[in-house]
Amino acid sequence: MSQGCQVGLGFLLPRECGMPAGTHCELCGKLACEMHLTPQEDQMVCTGCAGMLSDDSDEASTYYDDYGYYGRGASWGGRLLEGPA
Repeated sequence: MSQGCQVGLGFLLPRECGMPAGTHCELCGKLACEMHLTPQEDQMVCTGCAGMLSDDSDEASTYYDDYGYYGRGASWGGRLLEGPA
C-alpha cells in the first residue's frame, strides 16, 4: 500500500499527489497530505470530499482565489481585457 497522499491531481492525466501522507480523509479514507486536507463540518476531509460537501455549485471556487475573475486587467489569449471605465 502506498504511504503517499492518494488525493488525485490533474484532469487529463490524473495521478496521485504522492507527498507524504499524515492522516486519512474521515469520509473516503484516502491517505492525504497536509496540503490536501481541510476542516469541514467538524471533520478533516480531503479536498475532493470537501468539494462534494460544499453548498457552492462552482466547486473550483472552493480551492482557488479569484477563480472565474475576468475583470479589468485580466488577460485572455494574450490580449488585455478592458472592462468598463
